[in-house]
Amino acid sequence: MWQFLQWLKVHNWLYANISLDKSVMDLYPKDGYLPRIEDSVICDRESDAEEIFREETTAMSEHPAELLGSSSNTLGSELFSVMIEKMGVTDPECNQMPGRLFIAAALRNLVPENSELPNLVLYHGSMAVPEYNNPNLIPGMYLTLFPMGTGGFEVPDRACVILFQKQVEYYLNLTDRSFHYHHLFLFVVLNIIQCCTAHL
Repeated sequence: MWQFLQWLKVHNWLYANISLDKSVMDLYPKDGYLPRIEDSVICDRESDAEEIFREETTAMSEHPAELLGSSSNTLGSELFSVMIEKMGVTDPECNQMPGRLFIAAALRNLVPENSELPNLVLYHGSMAVPEYNNPNLIPGMYLTLFPMGTGGFEVPDRACVILFQKQVEYYLNLTDRSFHYHHLFLFVVLNIIQCCTAHL
């Protein structure tokens, strides 16, 4: 990862002015998951995952988190199956709760009370990053798809104007299937297209 960041600083103009600190990399393990994340994981070695899936997709059933109260459920150092779940809706209109409160709540859940350093630090500015007319948005999000920081959407000084949706279709039809098989790119650009269609 450190070598990749150094490569980006040299070759990707979006990262040219970003200062890199090797000591930050030393805070994370060389392999495995983030430190202390296992403290927030429920380990269940007895339930059958396929059976739970069948039950939960057919009708209402007890939540697996209720196993925490069971005497047979013990947290060990060796994890065989992990269930990570995110659910719930908070301020769906995004007009009652500022973004800093969401970040503060996320950090409270990640950082143990007696910890000196957080597991995860989120940097943010005072303004939201615009989704529209922002050529640097997608190349900045997906470094492996846009390693040079070029090829963004809705570039204002492009000689031939290309619509956002047409450029997405072009990327998904390339012989190189990197865009087609990326686990997030397709969903993010589809969401942007749907939001733009709804707004306009």
